[in-house]
Amino acid sequence: MPLRPEIRYGMQSCNPVVWKFPSMKPQVMLMTVIAGLAWIIPAPAAAARLTYIEQFECTREPWGMPIPATLAALRKLGTLKRETVQPGDVPGNRVFEYDGLAVWTVDARAQPGQVVVERIEVTSPRWQWSSWANVGDTLDAALERLRWPAAAKGPKLEFGGDADAVSLYVDGGRIVRIVYTCYAGHGA
Repeated sequence: MPLRPEIRYGMQSCNPVVWKFPSMKPQVMLMTVIAGLAWIIPAPAAAARLTYIEQFECTREPWGMPIPATLAALRKLGTLKRETVQPGDVPGNRVFEYDGLAVWTVDARAQPGQVVVERIEVTSPRWQWSSWANVGDTLDAALERLRWPAAAKGPKLEFGGDADAVSLYVDGGRIVRIVYTCYAGHGA
């Protein structure tokens, strides 16, 4: 049965036309509206799936990069291009930038001169510290060393544990960027 408008006169309304939906219950009407919106609203893009590695730590082997935990050692790690103190709520947020490597840290609260690593970004094969994945390696070789040759492949792969994680960015079958995200506890 088609929808038919019913004109109501004498109402003080801007819209005197009220559409009647014959024999349609409110629940059915709601489900019809939701189903219609499902076609309009796009689905979110699929996120990279995290592959869990028990006891993964971003600054310890075998999975992470052994970044020094003192300001003095970080400054001598390589040719330091720039050291920046970041503004923010947490005092002592620093970024150490080298050629192909950036390290984000927070000053350790309890130990002066010590830092806690928050993030590591590697974009050059020069920094070959990891025993399983380095920039320039083929993704297949890295997954083989990890003993996950059947892992899902794509432009971004994520591995991690309870607090830390690593993202591998891949182009043409080779790792072009590695980003470690480390739990810093804001100065622990």
